[in-house]
Amino acid sequence: MLEQAREYLARVVPWPAPGEHGFVNIHWTFKPSDGKLRPDGKFPWSGRAVKTLDEAMNALSFAMKNAGTMDVYACMSSQSVAEQKQGKNNWSYWKAVRQAANAISLKSFFLDIDVKPPQYDPHTGVLIPNQKGYPTFGEAVDALGTFIKAMGLPAPSMIVNSGGGLHVYWVISRALTPTEWQPYSTALAEATKKLNLRCDTQCTVDSARVLRVPDTFNRKTEPPRTVRMVGTAGHDYSFERITACLEPYKNLAPTPRIAGALDTSIFPVRPPITGPNALASGVDLLGPLVDLDLVAPQCAFINNVLATGGAQIDNPLWNITTLISTFTKGQRADAHRMGNKHADYTQESTDTFFDRKEREKEEKSLGWPSCATISANGCRACQNCGHFGKGKSPLNFEARTQPAAHQGPVGNAAPAQINTGFGTASVSAGGGAGQPPTSTQVSAAGAAPSNPPLNDLPPGFIRDARGIIQQLIINPDGSASQTPVSDYPMTDPWIQGPKPYILRFNSVVERNKTTQIELPLEIVGGMEMRKYLQAQGFMMKLDPKKTQGFFLSWIETLQRQKDAVASSPFGWTRKNGAIEGFVFGGKLWTPNGSSPAATSDGVISRQYEPCGGTQPWIDAAKLVVGHGRPDIEAIVASAFAAPLVAFTGHLGVIMSAFSQESGVGKSTALKIAQAVWGDPIKAVQSLSDTANSAMNKIGELRSLPIYWDELKTEEDTKKFVNITFQMGQGKEKSRLQSNAKQREPGSWQTLLVSCSNDSLLDYVTSHTNTTTAGLYRVFEYTAQKPVPGSSGQIDTSDATIILSKLNDNYGGIGLEYAKFLGANHQAVAKDIADFSRDCNKETSSNNEERFWIATIACICVGAAYANRLGFAAFDVLSLKTFMLGVLKKMRGEVSSQPVDMKNSTHVSNIIAQFFNTMRQRHTLVTNRIHVAKGKPPANSIKIMHDATKLDFIAVHLGLDDKLLRISSSHLGDWLKERNVSRHIFIEALTNSFGMQKVVGRIGSGTVFAGATEYLLQIDISNHPELNFLDET
Repeated sequence: MLEQAREYLARVVPWPAPGEHGFVNIHWTFKPSDGKLRPDGKFPWSGRAVKTLDEAMNALSFAMKNAGTMDVYACMSSQSVAEQKQGKNNWSYWKAVRQAANAISLKSFFLDIDVKPPQYDPHTGVLIPNQKGYPTFGEAVDALGTFIKAMGLPAPSMIVNSGGGLHVYWVISRALTPTEWQPYSTALAEATKKLNLRCDTQCTVDSARVLRVPDTFNRKTEPPRTVRMVGTAGHDYSFERITACLEPYKNLAPTPRIAGALDTSIFPVRPPITGPNALASGVDLLGPLVDLDLVAPQCAFINNVLATGGAQIDNPLWNITTLISTFTKGQRADAHRMGNKHADYTQESTDTFFDRKEREKEEKSLGWPSCATISANGCRACQNCGHFGKGKSPLNFEARTQPAAHQGPVGNAAPAQINTGFGTASVSAGGGAGQPPTSTQVSAAGAAPSNPPLNDLPPGFIRDARGIIQQLIINPDGSASQTPVSDYPMTDPWIQGPKPYILRFNSVVERNKTTQIELPLEIVGGMEMRKYLQAQGFMMKLDPKKTQGFFLSWIETLQRQKDAVASSPFGWTRKNGAIEGFVFGGKLWTPNGSSPAATSDGVISRQYEPCGGTQPWIDAAKLVVGHGRPDIEAIVASAFAAPLVAFTGHLGVIMSAFSQESGVGKSTALKIAQAVWGDPIKAVQSLSDTANSAMNKIGELRSLPIYWDELKTEEDTKKFVNITFQMGQGKEKSRLQSNAKQREPGSWQTLLVSCSNDSLLDYVTSHTNTTTAGLYRVFEYTAQKPVPGSSGQIDTSDATIILSKLNDNYGGIGLEYAKFLGANHQAVAKDIADFSRDCNKETSSNNEERFWIATIACICVGAAYANRLGFAAFDVLSLKTFMLGVLKKMRGEVSSQPVDMKNSTHVSNIIAQFFNTMRQRHTLVTNRIHVAKGKPPANSIKIMHDATKLDFIAVHLGLDDKLLRISSSHLGDWLKERNVSRHIFIEALTNSFGMQKVVGRIGSGTVFAGATEYLLQIDISNHPELNFLDET
């Protein structure tokens, strides 16, 4: 029994390996014993989440034996979330929970082809053909064969007769992440539209789709029909074999960004956070409501559902129309207009559905449904639409009416009215009598302006269509002329302040590239002003005095009209002790939208100003991501990890990747990582920068990553280590400004990444000789060279071309990520806390390892977010496994370093080093040490070695009484030279060896006796760690 069901489940769904997280879901509908159905009149659902095939078969048997069970299904993806339940007799089980957002992996591509004979309309008596499928199974099979031949696809791995059609599967030989699966499932759906295979395309692209299990029944028919396999190819296919056929159709439509793109298998069992998805396609969620009737002329889908009342659409598209109505002026009424002819329409259910979509819109930050989502859900009209492929929503294309321009008589255009500050003037494009036609004339007039003035300009100035600001000059005859303030556009001005006050505005100083110009108020009107502006490419070739005068008036006008925008470093900002949002790209991004924001350092700001597009970065990331090299992927992932450090409670964490081999790919990965946020050349930290400069930059970047590349020499590494330890304090040193006033020190919570030729650990040890605290701050691993010929080996010729494009395309990915972080910071905080807690439990880590756990959590969660947002395809599970392996290796490194003063072996090691230094000329060995007051009896203290070469005495050893005395002052000097804390070491001597501080004369009873001083005395008889002294 259920043999087909077992074969089916064994092949088409991805089973988690032993010990891996994940569930396979068996779902079924059932007829309640009380007869109570769902609000939509359909049967309720139940299900079990299982981990093995045997558990699945038990769940299937359980469902089939239940008299109330109707239809049985399997979810096509493994799921990360399940709900633990308690059954009768305290029997515990996992209840199935199914969402695309919770998909971990999938094992197949699939089609759902409907077979239904023509139906008679009871009202008209007309025979209505099946437009969404085929009238017979024979015609469906023929159409499928034609499609497979045209695509070049191999024979399906499996075909299931669902009792109402065909379920067609191409099973893949390995499990696919949603990020891998989604683009090609979308391509398969687009191919069916292009080649006219009638099927449910929404099924094909749904990563959480449920499909019928063979050996069960389709009870939607009367009588019920058996679900059975009718064809099998007997084997699975490689991912590459199938995607080669789908590749030509991959870019016909943008792949919807669904929440399932997040590889949630690394997260604890819980609902995922909500973030940008296919329903938020670059649209301002706070924008005005849209007039649906003005969208219809631009969108065939909207036009059709308005004309037909949704009579011709399936439930997935009906669902989308209801969501669309929540963004329109008609609201609930529009929902009814687009669905009142649908087969399942009722007024009550539509009102309930509308209310639900309103709640989901708020709770999940849903935006306008994109064209890609509408197409993926089955709309065929999208294929021939000129807007398709723009990555937008139909609501973007509302045909807004524009006010008609005033037309004067031909050859005598009506003049524009301008506020001159001296009355109102008319500006005419034509010349007056005796004037050349190229001269712009203005005549004074007392009439009110027909167009309101631009309110950011002072009286007497206008901005033309090019953005050039013109000064209006009133002539003695009452006419006026225009003189440009500058040949460059000057738009979107605002004041930043008060620390410092800066005027900022947009201009175009390079061809087709808008850039932000900054002008500190303290230099306006002075000699520095011209030099400062021209350094940014804004040339002052016109009358400098007039230009300076305009800037003074412009600033005064802006100060009267607008509040200054406070200066803020990059990254997280806090208000009243709580996170407010994330600053990047000149904006503060929050859950409620954005507002202007600016940093105080112009040089750093320009290095991190988004430039160009995002696709060059996505292309560059493919060089190193997805090739089975987690050591290199971690460097790229650090760009997404750094902002997450703020949620670990640590001020700064450090990650080091080193290798003495060339061609490893460290520098390539680091350049790609830097380009997430800023200029991949200028923004990387330079070894020539001073320590103060480096700390100032870290304080300004605050939550953005800091990168150091090419640490080659010992001096480079020492300098870097010194900076890392100041970084651990979370703020830079307090310093005075040029006016002798205290400068506000910068602060940070971020990730510092270095790529070097050698390990940092020895240098860290020398910096903190008496504690392991410094070692625990560094998460370090060796970057391995890829196997020659493997996919992880970077082709240098291709890489050079691809990486060169990053020089003009950077920061765009960071801008999108900043928006996501700012809008979802509470959920992000929970993700980091949950992941860190799980890592702590999995590794049994102690408090000293908290920096390592924080690094792992930020890298893995950051990589998962990058996947979710469609930036890259990190293998997060491999990344996590790799980093946990590094943690275990780091434990061994720390335990082998002689710096832990809690370890008596390490303390004795320092004593041995001191003793070896003092052995030849500064160590006195006698039969015993006189410890009583006064002189010892004559000849009672005997020197036991050749003492002719002794200089001063720092160590005195008694052989018979096993006593050791050390000069406190000489030991202190020796420790200081080696950067070892005297206080910590003396305390360690006391704790490990019972050291006593005494006052006496070292060498007492001998000719070498010195003056009375503080001595450190140890009884070595009970301490085998000090046996090396016996050899003396």
